[in-house]
Amino acid sequence: MGGLAALALAVVLSLLLPGRMRPLYAALVALLSLGVLYGKTGRPFFAGQALVQVGLGWLAGSLVLASDTRDAAALALSFSVVAWGALRADRGLWGGRWLLNGGLLLVVGLMIAWNQPLVAGLLALLSFGPLALQIPSADGSEARTGFLERLAPWLMASMLVAAVGLL
Repeated sequence: MGGLAALALAVVLSLLLPGRMRPLYAALVALLSLGVLYGKTGRPFFAGQALVQVGLGWLAGSLVLASDTRDAAALALSFSVVAWGALRADRGLWGGRWLLNGGLLLVVGLMIAWNQPLVAGLLALLSFGPLALQIPSADGSEARTGFLERLAPWLMASMLVAAVGLL
């Protein structure tokens, strides 16, 4: 029921907000619709959740603050892959850590490709936090739940450094 209310709210907001934000709200409505349909199967829609929680927020900020959205879209997709991997790793699903670490490497690689070596170095240093969270504890057990919450400060710091690199 909450998904349908969010879908209705997104449709109303898409009509009220400026025109340059409408593609993002169309994407939000589409992702929420897919999430509602996917939720009826009983399986979580982690990719859509990551895009809504991370990617669309990044793109909205870039539309407000920056003019070049191609680079911002590439970073939004990369950070969404990191969040998607964290959501999968939180449930112990295969490929979660590969997506998480691959997304982090992709962000660093994008900054290197865009001739931002200092920003790429800072992002590489910030990647050690998420890597340390993946190390099992001394007794051999792993804390799987809450991985995205523990990753959030590292992800937010990386997003801030990457945003400065786009300026």
